[in-house]
Amino acid sequence: LDDMIEALERFRDSVKDNTEAALFSFIGHATEINGRLFLIPGGLKQKDTANLKSDDDLERHLRRHALPFDEVQAILRQVRKGQKPTVFVLDCCRSNGFYSTRAAVEDKVAAP
Repeated sequence: LDDMIEALERFRDSVKDNTEAALFSFIGHATEINGRLFLIPGGLKQKDTANLKSDDDLERHLRRHALPFDEVQAILRQVRKGQKPTVFVLDCCRSNGFYSTRAAVEDKVAAP
């Protein structure tokens, strides 16, 4: 996570005075929990979330160990003053690969 934050800060600093469009690209893992997208750092392991039982538990965990995409957007909008275009390209899944809820399992079983 520290590497991701450092890279975002370097990118932010490199585009803040640029009058052209900025291109932010993320290729990797992500998950969407409670309507919020988290970019997952390479070191985060699924086993670290074995004791989490709900989306709320997972969201609390990810707020400490992953990068919320809405915060990435807010940082770049602020530095670009909302007047300079920023393009976001994400090549990542948004599925929850950390745990299975009973409802998710039942949905899979019920699927045709």
